[in-house]
Amino acid sequence: MSTRSLAVMQALKARAERIRTANGFATEAGANVYLGREDLFAEDLPVPCITIIEGVVVSSDDKQPQRALYVVNQPISIVGLTESDPNNPLVAGHQLLADLLRAVFQVRDPASLPLRKDTLDGLVRELQFDSYEVVPRDDGGRVTCAVLTVRPVFSLNAAHPDQ
Repeated sequence: MSTRSLAVMQALKARAERIRTANGFATEAGANVYLGREDLFAEDLPVPCITIIEGVVVSSDDKQPQRALYVVNQPISIVGLTESDPNNPLVAGHQLLADLLRAVFQVRDPASLPLRKDTLDGLVRELQFDSYEVVPRDDGGRVTCAVLTVRPVFSLNAAHPDQ
């Protein structure tokens, strides 16, 4: 048995894996996609890459009675790393961010916007945009980080967390 959260992250991983220049993206970040890898600047980490990091779910109402069914609005960060020009690291960072946005929200034509709610093929009620950030390496190195945080909204059945 698994959880709905893991199924959601696996669906996001599958979308991120499409980020390849052969698929019309600017980067090859989809060549190396991980679930939960947090050692982002380890020497053995291949760049470009993406890791999907699960955020903490906190109840917004601590006075609600214990029950079996909850609505979850879970933060998930999709973190991409790419090589960049140390003098202009934001250029590659924003190219990677654009790739993450297009892949995660499945925007096929950059000139159009999705007209329907994204449900990750029925896994969630809605996939919401939360935030983004582009972060150049502090040490002036050649790696820039782009972080896209999304919030999938779904029902959690505590008795059957895989449903």
